[in-house]
Amino acid sequence: VLGVLGYEIPDNSQGQNWHTSFMVGGSPGAVAPIPQIPALFINELMADNENTIADENGDYNDWIELYNGSEIPVDVGGMYICDNQKNLKFKIPQTNPEITTIPWEGFLLFWADNEPEEGILHLGFKLSAEEDQVKLYMPNAFTTIDAVTFTEQEPDISFGRVIDGGEAWTLFETPTPNASNSTSTGIDQLIYLDLTLFPNPTKHSFKINLPVENMQSAYLEVLDLYGKRVFSQQFDTNTTNIDISSLNSGVYMVIVIVDGKKYMNKLTILNN
Repeated sequence: VLGVLGYEIPDNSQGQNWHTSFMVGGSPGAVAPIPQIPALFINELMADNENTIADENGDYNDWIELYNGSEIPVDVGGMYICDNQKNLKFKIPQTNPEITTIPWEGFLLFWADNEPEEGILHLGFKLSAEEDQVKLYMPNAFTTIDAVTFTEQEPDISFGRVIDGGEAWTLFETPTPNASNSTSTGIDQLIYLDLTLFPNPTKHSFKINLPVENMQSAYLEVLDLYGKRVFSQQFDTNTTNIDISSLNSGVYMVIVIVDGKKYMNKLTILNN
């Protein structure tokens, strides 16, 4: 159906154009609000846990770690989590907020054991070590908060974000369930090298020149003195100009991850 301006108008008689309201009780007589998505991340997971960590019953089950990157605690009770194999959206119980609330910059571990009767943190599905996907949804079971797809996994090696809440992922020989990934050494990032930034100090931008041949892709993050990510960018050339005009004056840490190596250096911004 076309409106007067030529735009397509959804046919509300069709079920696929409907979804669960974000608000409990709906919003009768009013426009449905746009949900505010919290800064929650699927931060680390293990799809073949043989000896790494046991649950409260002594069972070695698959697990999924969530990270709260916001500055306030977030209760994940009522949210939905699922894997791609069954595509079954499992609702996290809302019966005990003390257990399901993640403190700011904190972590919460869920057991993907298909045994929800064992407790609030036990999910109604298992992960596939061959290939799978994990998704986290808002309480309306429709709005995606985060999702990650992974390929074949090895026993007792976790798959996680290089930096908590960051975009780059790697494998960890020393998994970090319920803890920061920065405390472990990833298989693909054993080397920490100096990074040349020019000019430094700078006002609005700086240039990176990486000594890497046949580079395909690199990931850059800028962290403030509290370790909070304030800027990120992906690029695919050895020499790249980075525009950081949106950042305030101060001292930052620049981290570049490329070809299994992590380059890092301090950057001073003087934009006043």
